[in-house]
Amino acid sequence: VRLTEDLTSTLKPEKLYTICTRQFEGASDVPSRSVNSVEAPFIFKHGDYYYLFVSYDFCCRGLKSDYKVVVGRSTRVTGPYVDKDGRELTRGGGSLVVDSNDEFVAIGHSAAYHFDGKDYFMAHGYSRSEDGASKLFFREMTWDEEGWPLVSAE
Repeated sequence: VRLTEDLTSTLKPEKLYTICTRQFEGASDVPSRSVNSVEAPFIFKHGDYYYLFVSYDFCCRGLKSDYKVVVGRSTRVTGPYVDKDGRELTRGGGSLVVDSNDEFVAIGHSAAYHFDGKDYFMAHGYSRSEDGASKLFFREMTWDEEGWPLVSAE
């Protein structure tokens, strides 16, 4: 929804936009509240595009979590957002930004910011070496030649 100028309430009349969704075929073993498994959307403007970062899959299970962050982009904040292959995020698309690595499990619930001429990506993850302790994942974010975000897992 669009916010009022003071950012304290929704603009009336409200107009809702769906910018990301996932549906799983035959996911009867997944709890119904989690079938969509899209969380923590964050929109970041860079150049001519709005980038929608979302977390796919599941957090909050410590080392058994499988969270990851994917991204899509659009020239309009309301979408449609598409991944590197042109798949819409409303149809399950999303290009991988970060996933579990040697240090962290389930990196997700991200945000992106621009400070002092650099872009940064932050999220939480579970530390492998500290038995699943929740930790901040903070990295500089750069951009490839096609304008897609790059975040080092190391």
